[in-house]
Amino acid sequence: MTMALHMVHDVKRMEHEAMIRFVQAHPYLAFYCLLIGMPLLILALLFAVTSAAALVLSLLFGWL
Repeated sequence: MTMALHMVHDVKRMEHEAMIRFVQAHPYLAFYCLLIGMPLLILALLFAVTSAAALVLSLLFGWL
C-alpha cells in the first residue's frame, strides 16, 4: 500500500513539474488554455454527469 501511495505521489510530482515547464515555455498558450479551456472542460464534465444521472433516472422510472 505504501508503494502505491509513493507511486501516486511521484506521478503527481512529475505532472506538476511538466505543467510548470509548459507554462514557462509557452506563457500565452497556457494563459488561453486556462482562460478558455478550463471553463469548457468544466461545462463538458457537468453535461456528462447530468446526462448520466438523467439516463439512470429515466431508465429507473421507465421513461425510456
